Amino acid sequence: MISLAIVIWGCARRLHQPASPAASAPTPPTACGALLSTHIAHVYHADRLHTIEHCKLVTGIVEQVRSERDGDFHIRLRLDPGQELLTNHGNQERQGGDLVVEPICEHPVTQEDAVDACRDFSGGVPRPHKGMHVRVIGPYVLDVEHGWMEIHPAVLIEELD
Repeated sequence: MISLAIVIWGCARRLHQPASPAASAPTPPTACGALLSTHIAHVYHADRLHTIEHCKLVTGIVEQVRSERDGDFHIRLRLDPGQELLTNHGNQERQGGDLVVEPICEHPVTQEDAVDACRDFSGGVPRPHKGMHVRVIGPYVLDVEHGWMEIHPAVLIEELD
């Protein structure tokens, strides 16, 4: 009876977990490097982000960019074909099916509990524009507060076309 419960629990967990990290292009092992550790040190309330893959490369079209009070850009990225499994129900329901991408500390912080995280730090990731086809690199995470998948913090965003 115990082994059956473990099997059922394991299957249920897989149903609620995000897609396999192999669902998109492989990330060069040096793509994040020291840059990532510097950025991660400045994520405010980092405990809300559950890391699925330490360093992920995704590509897609920028659908929306907005400035958040915590100093981050909130970017909705329509993933290129073959990467659709990197989003979950939260992305489908609350982000128009897009993956969320968040470069951190990119503009003045007005959210009181995020001020210290960005003190004396600027992420240095250029703000993309709607319609740009981009490559994004950073940790692939589940934002447990919002229930959607993200690249957070994005350490690189570069235009492809």
